[in-house]
Amino acid sequence: MEPEQFYAQRDDRTARYGERRLDPQRAIIITADTGYLQTLEGQVAVITLANLLSRMSPSLSLGFPDVALDPALPFQAQGLHAFVLGEMRGADPFGRFEARALRPGDYAVHLGPEGPGWITHGSGWNAYIGPSSSPLPPAGSGNPFGAAFAAIMAAAAIFNPQFPETIAPRTADTFGWTAAPGPKVPLVRPDTLGSVWIVGAGSVGSAVAYFLALCGFRFDPLLIDMDIVKIHNLDRSPVFTFEDLRGPKVEAVKRFLATAGLTAAVDPTSLRRSTAWQTRQAGTPDLLVSAANEDNVRYDIEQGYPPVQVFGTTGKSWQATVFTLAPPHDPCSCCLFPPEKPADTACATDKVPAGETETDSVDAALPFLSFAAGLMTAIEIAKLGLPERPPSGNRAYFQPLADEVVMAIPAARRPGCGCEDRYAAVHQQMVGDGRYRRLYAF
Repeated sequence: MEPEQFYAQRDDRTARYGERRLDPQRAIIITADTGYLQTLEGQVAVITLANLLSRMSPSLSLGFPDVALDPALPFQAQGLHAFVLGEMRGADPFGRFEARALRPGDYAVHLGPEGPGWITHGSGWNAYIGPSSSPLPPAGSGNPFGAAFAAIMAAAAIFNPQFPETIAPRTADTFGWTAAPGPKVPLVRPDTLGSVWIVGAGSVGSAVAYFLALCGFRFDPLLIDMDIVKIHNLDRSPVFTFEDLRGPKVEAVKRFLATAGLTAAVDPTSLRRSTAWQTRQAGTPDLLVSAANEDNVRYDIEQGYPPVQVFGTTGKSWQATVFTLAPPHDPCSCCLFPPEKPADTACATDKVPAGETETDSVDAALPFLSFAAGLMTAIEIAKLGLPERPPSGNRAYFQPLADEVVMAIPAARRPGCGCEDRYAAVHQQMVGDGRYRRLYAF
């Protein structure tokens, strides 16, 4: 395959949705504050931004000195440069990726609390992009979620408009999903999140697995998906590589999780045909990531009296959404996405015309929206281990084009949904003594 053919096919969905892609000839370089690089937050920000931008541009360099990987990262590599360049080259074998000094004409994205131009900074649950200096406290808490989210905000900022010289200041609190910095709530990493079944290992589902592993969480995953990796999947998932093409998505995610020391079971089929789902026992799984949308999957999930569900979607108007649904007080997924009439964000992608000579539509999304939906899901999963449910409730939005980039708006039940007639006693029995039993209100 020639590079031109690869980029045309890989970027096809981005171009359809966003009506553009980053200029491949504009050299982008990631620079970083030396002190920020010595923290887990700074390294997760670098890894997230480099992974994402390498799927949006073939001309990306690392403009900071190499450092050893933070001990909290679950990966084996000789240094941050080696790990990041390995991810970039895996995603795009034709890319011009290297570590080098800043050159005249480079477009620099700077990570850290201070720096030239505009900056990207994360501390604890909070994220900031905008002019120097950052209003956030120094990094070092060991919570990298705000830093990862800031990196995604930065990628969105250089996409629209293309390569801005300055950007307006924006902050996001991923704990309460507000546009102002939030409280200092410690991040708790339990010994394990328990059994986590990921139904749908595509762009969002694979991103959930990626960010849970990257941020140091242990869990027992089961991956359910019948699809294979295609070229146009490479720009939206932080996991899929060129070598994964035409192979099962579940196997690609399994291989990545193995690099983080996690052992995943796979069921390469649809949920409806999944033996694991059909023979599911009470109390299993502890948590369901319902990231699939085809084959009326949400109806099948709700018919099975599911446990807590956490899932992210992307949709129209440059938006990503995350839902955290604990039965029976939260709405069910069919309340939000009725089988007979899907909602605007019902699928993990928007639908756009395939072309003048075709009648079918294709799935299209922007890379940073899929990354955001996966990260937001991982963040909400991380919060499940806290003593009290956070104020963000059961639904939150990421809107990179808005002045308030995040917001939480509770989702309500849909009158007439089938969950109104669901037997609470049966649902309670199916939930059993699962790890997140305290979240239910039977």
